[in-house]
Amino acid sequence: MSDNGQNHQLEEVERQIGFSFPASYRALLNAVQTQAKKPPLLIYPIEKLVSLNNANQMKEFAPGAFLVGSDGGGEALVLDIRKESPTN
Repeated sequence: MSDNGQNHQLEEVERQIGFSFPASYRALLNAVQTQAKKPPLLIYPIEKLVSLNNANQMKEFAPGAFLVGSDGGGEALVLDIRKESPTN
């Protein structure tokens, strides 16, 4: 996928979910897209992010977390999308 196509998809997903992805996630996504080998970390395709988060009921079961990948063994990779950090 071209950088322009990927950027357009990211912007569309950001519009749908109401927040912007951090630059670090964008860089990770770009690195994974350009690797020749399959990485041990599965980064979900941009076009599936909204449906995967909805299917996994992330808003209900993990509020403040946005699912972006997996290790393929049951561990999720999520972004912390809370507006403020929790206080202890």
